[in-house]
Amino acid sequence: MYGTILESVQYLHELNPQTIHRDLKPENILIAKNVRNGRFVKLCDFGFATVHDKRVHYRTTQKHTADVGDVKYMAPEIS
Repeated sequence: MYGTILESVQYLHELNPQTIHRDLKPENILIAKNVRNGRFVKLCDFGFATVHDKRVHYRTTQKHTADVGDVKYMAPEIS
């Protein structure tokens, strides 16, 4: 099975605590030529990443995506 971008994001979201990348764009996706484990797609640049703590974030008005990342790659409902 080859690694995909969606598998990378799924892995982050299944961590405990969950991790949200918040800056997915082509520049932050690495593709390896030679791999041993079949995972040739990797995410990088976790500078804007955050953890999702359900105990805290369900009560806050601050969103995970507020003013974070590249506007060019944000969903219309976020920007």
